[in-house]
Amino acid sequence: MGINTIKCLTRKVTLPLSFLLLLTSMAAHATDVRGRIDFSARNGIFPMNGAFVELCIIGGGCLSYRTGYDGMYYFRTAPGNHDILVNGRLLFRQFIPNQPYFDIPPLIGN
Repeated sequence: MGINTIKCLTRKVTLPLSFLLLLTSMAAHATDVRGRIDFSARNGIFPMNGAFVELCIIGGGCLSYRTGYDGMYYFRTAPGNHDILVNGRLLFRQFIPNQPYFDIPPLIGN
């Protein structure tokens, strides 16, 4: 009976551990992406507050983010080709490389 208890405990530990390893391997293939949305005015270029930014995997789903006062957006996504939409308009097509961090150059949102 003591051996069965150990096997039962081992199975309980193995399942969460394998799940954790799966999550870790998925996270290893994700890239933290950041960028800034600006607007152009007669007196200069300024960060766009409250812009609705979508990062869409071409042929897949979209992630969304609303910019703050600094115009910045942040995503964690899989590497590959992505479309960037700002306030529902396609602005930019970007390849996201398989690396931990990637900065997208500032985009004009108006």
